[in-house]
Amino acid sequence: IDGAANVGYLGVEVFFVLSGFLVYGVAIGRHDSTLSFLRKRASKVLPTFWFVLVIYVVIGVVVPGYSKLPRTGVLTRLLANAALLPGVYAIPAIVTVAWSLSYEAHYYGMMAAVRRFTTFRGLAPSKRMALLVVVMMAFLGIGATVDGRLGLFALFIPGMLAWEVSQLKLKIPMLT
Repeated sequence: IDGAANVGYLGVEVFFVLSGFLVYGVAIGRHDSTLSFLRKRASKVLPTFWFVLVIYVVIGVVVPGYSKLPRTGVLTRLLANAALLPGVYAIPAIVTVAWSLSYEAHYYGMMAAVRRFTTFRGLAPSKRMALLVVVMMAFLGIGATVDGRLGLFALFIPGMLAWEVSQLKLKIPMLT
């Protein structure tokens, strides 16, 4: 079982790196509005997640022994879960396997904030890559010392860096 869990976590880590590459490329490369960017990202994740959340709640009501709802504060727990907060924050999840979607949703929000409130996209690629390395080190440091959950955001950055490298027009001389 431990081996299977490790493979599962490795899959999530690979998914975060791939998501870093793909979503970063959309966030940096496209010129649509930030609201449009967020709307497109949300439409890919939220409807299916909310459908599954409703199924979990209905099952919990029909079969109380399987309920993950608290005795008090039900609305608060439902809203927090609907907003994909468990995982990144210490909030009990109703759909426990959806913790990685919480990271995805937060990553989308971070990319939207970068698009809207910074001049990051206007920087030279070398400066963006240097800044990404600094941010990755900060996430790793915070994850190692303050809150391990935040360190997982560092996993998106290798994909972001890979996207930057993929956009470089490298001229490699032929070896003769």
